[in-house]
Amino acid sequence: MWSMGVMLYAMLVGAHAFPGNPDKVRSAILAGTYTIPHDMGLSPESIDLIKGLLTRDQHKRWTVEEVIRHQWLRAK
Repeated sequence: MWSMGVMLYAMLVGAHAFPGNPDKVRSAILAGTYTIPHDMGLSPESIDLIKGLLTRDQHKRWTVEEVIRHQWLRAK
């Protein structure tokens, strides 16, 4: 699920969630630090989805079931 969050971030933002040289990438991933640009026009549901998937603690990270139940998937 975390990898799906990384790919989703890249597709929606157009950049890697953890940029930099390998040492910076490793440190950012281990710390769980990333930023979501507010000027991208992402919906609140998309931001929630990215945050849910990129949660560092695997016990708190969204599961497939949580992604399926999330509001972003429902037609408006």
